[in-house]
Amino acid sequence: MSATATQAIDNRPTPRYAWVILAVVFIASFTVPVNFFKVPTLGPVMMEAFGFTADTFGWLMSVFTIVSIVLAFPAAGIAKKVGIKKISLVVIASCIVGGLIGVFATSQGMLLVSRVFEGVGMGFFGVLAPAALAQWFPARRFGLAAGIWGIWMPFGSVVMMNLVPALYASTGAWQTIWWFAIGFSIVAFILFLILYKEPDQDVQPAAEDQSAAPAKKVSMLKAFSVSLIMLGIMFAVYNVCINGTVNTFFPTFLQMEHGMDMAAAGFITSVITFMNIICSMAVGVISDKLGTRKWCIVGALVILTIACWFLFSFTSDSMMWIAIVLCGLFPPFVSTCATAAVPEIIPNKENQGTGMAMLGFSSSIGSFVGGVALGWLVPSMGWSMGSHVLLIPLLVLAIVCTLFIKVR
Repeated sequence: MSATATQAIDNRPTPRYAWVILAVVFIASFTVPVNFFKVPTLGPVMMEAFGFTADTFGWLMSVFTIVSIVLAFPAAGIAKKVGIKKISLVVIASCIVGGLIGVFATSQGMLLVSRVFEGVGMGFFGVLAPAALAQWFPARRFGLAAGIWGIWMPFGSVVMMNLVPALYASTGAWQTIWWFAIGFSIVAFILFLILYKEPDQDVQPAAEDQSAAPAKKVSMLKAFSVSLIMLGIMFAVYNVCINGTVNTFFPTFLQMEHGMDMAAAGFITSVITFMNIICSMAVGVISDKLGTRKWCIVGALVILTIACWFLFSFTSDSMMWIAIVLCGLFPPFVSTCATAAVPEIIPNKENQGTGMAMLGFSSSIGSFVGGVALGWLVPSMGWSMGSHVLLIPLLVLAIVCTLFIKVR
């Protein structure tokens, strides 16, 4: 396609219905964090109800990511073959089925199986949503649409960390939160079924050039390099520490170790995620201004290493809030710059999907391990020593891996 033709398509007005698509895709994606984050704040309640201990409770979060680990690389191909609408409805239906199994669960095993069904969306919507938006939004507007959709997980964490205690307080039953998640998923299913549609040919984006020769199949293996592997290891280790350990165990730690009630623990944890959302909006600009991805990641990891030393071992409120602020401000530097580094590591656009799949796979692996690792250490080491043994060496490893990534 010529530069003139590309510019002409890119300058087309954004279809009004594109914003409906953005809304319905966001709601559909939101079923994932609603189901994922309904558990952490209920830690002590679920332990008592099902007999979980500190070293087994984390499995409720880890098994949620199993399907996304398996599907990280084939998800795009499955979506392309089956179609975005059909596979999205299947994914939302899986959340509903998982919720129904969970709400009637009478054993740990039954509850864990329900979490596997609920977790299907985590592996798919990270691929499905951007693809759906790219069909409707021209390139000049796609960044805005993707940025709005991109807060789905952190915003879900903020909502559920504060909503779960209120719902539980209203009935005193954990099943209330499950019924809420089921209801939300049903609404999302109906809205997606009715409102989502493919765009007409005249509003297809610039990428859909019918006159261009079909793209050649590219071997996935050709995308792999030392830099991509180091990026994947760094991102997996980062997710073990931040998205896995902190999101899973910090609310429970505050309740068990510091005697906070569920509402206070949920609110304090949500502050971290709320700051993630605010900071995410500025990170890309800051990274571009500084002209570096690598050193933004390294700097953020160094600061997070210091913060994580104190997060599970603070001895005063001021120390706690300093650690929380640092854990709120600096994770977006890692996740955003890691995503932005993929096109620099893999210049070939046809191979960049492999890089994004690597990040998705690493994120899921990290969340899986992080969801259980600290729980194994706490019974024998306690929260403070256990967190130091787990988090500090891993974050140092992440820093070392980043130094081997060939990116600006």
